[in-house]
Amino acid sequence: MKYRWALLIFIAAFFLQVCVTGGFAVFGASPNLILCASVITAFSYQDDTAGIVLGGLFALVYDFAFSQTAGVTALAVVLSVLLCIVIRNTFLNSESSLSAAIVSVVSVVFYYNIYWILLRISGVNTAYTAMLEKLPMYIILNFIVMFITYQIMISRVVKHKTDRYRRWAD
Repeated sequence: MKYRWALLIFIAAFFLQVCVTGGFAVFGASPNLILCASVITAFSYQDDTAGIVLGGLFALVYDFAFSQTAGVTALAVVLSVLLCIVIRNTFLNSESSLSAAIVSVVSVVFYYNIYWILLRISGVNTAYTAMLEKLPMYIILNFIVMFITYQIMISRVVKHKTDRYRRWAD
């Protein structure tokens, strides 16, 4: 993916995160659009750098503007994207919707646990149960956003899906 297209995606995700999702809270949870864009960009495209670099950069800007600790969100996003890349390269096919669903759930659970750990390390006193009570809604909301985004992006990335039986047709 060219950086200019990824940059447009991340700019849109950042402004939607700041302007729209703050008022769109379901049971106190809203989707993290920067995380969604980072994970789906890294999962869909074989070029791993756009999701890591732009996700980390926009998460850092978000931290400086709206968070009480700088760098926590950025580090959690980068680690989640790295986990996504490892899962994609090791276990899953990036062209499968089921694989995208698995990666979205795993990355959201990993992100919020790492985010809580990093907050505790930085001195913010947050109860783990407070994060756990919102985690199901975080999973559902982020899954919906990631799945819709994946369906849009994968149609542009892959023109012809690889078939596991293709080698027998030759």
